[in-house]
Amino acid sequence: MSAIDCNGPLPARAFRIRQLPPGRAAAWLVLGWQDMRDIGWPSYLHGLIVCLIGIVLALMSLETSLLLPGFASAFVLIGPLLATGLYALSRRRGQNMHADLETAVKAWRCAGSRLLTFSLLLLGVALAWVAISALLFRIFLQGEAMTAPALVEFMLTRDTLHFMQWTVLGSLLAATVFACSVITIPLLMEREVSTRSAILSSVRTVGENPVTMVVWALCIALATLVSLATGMLGFIFLYPLIGHASWHAYRDLAEIDDREIPLNPDNPDEHH
Repeated sequence: MSAIDCNGPLPARAFRIRQLPPGRAAAWLVLGWQDMRDIGWPSYLHGLIVCLIGIVLALMSLETSLLLPGFASAFVLIGPLLATGLYALSRRRGQNMHADLETAVKAWRCAGSRLLTFSLLLLGVALAWVAISALLFRIFLQGEAMTAPALVEFMLTRDTLHFMQWTVLGSLLAATVFACSVITIPLLMEREVSTRSAILSSVRTVGENPVTMVVWALCIALATLVSLATGMLGFIFLYPLIGHASWHAYRDLAEIDDREIPLNPDNPDEHH
């Protein structure tokens, strides 16, 4: 029984971060495409679900336009969480085992307390950003009511200074979440490390691969922008592609040797 079969995560014994060139991002995308192609509809189902969630949020924003900017950018914040099933599918395929919808469902159903804690943290950050974003735009608009299209026109043409301020703040938050989550969920899913250790390891991964991680973040941002620009339909293809590729990024960046002394999951210094 593997970790995704409710038998618990595999114990991590020695752990270090590899330093990789920026060109590795292209290899992750190729591997992600191969996973998506071979696994088939369970992968695309993840993309369809994200697409439908995006459409629902967009329709909600039409009623309360101040929520539109926050909802649109919150996709970036909760993206790693929604991809949990995709990580499990790629992991299963990498073990030369059959990967199906049950594999993805079990990844959610069997999520341990550490993964649940991080998931709640991501959701809390995303909801807080939606609220803060709505408050900022209420201040920017000085109480003026606007439809969603009018709000977009206002941001891009009439009040670019406030829009840039919002963009900088949102970008800083997204960069922070990216650094804290780039390998955290697959690490928590596969190995017995604490949530704190996984987050610190993720931050260290970005710190030791700054250029490579910037390139990877730009790939994710581009996929998100294309998906939003196509009325969420791009998520059907691009979301599973990025999700599977993210698993391979984790396996490429994290080198774990089970022959070494077991680490203390509550002591991140032992990851060296």
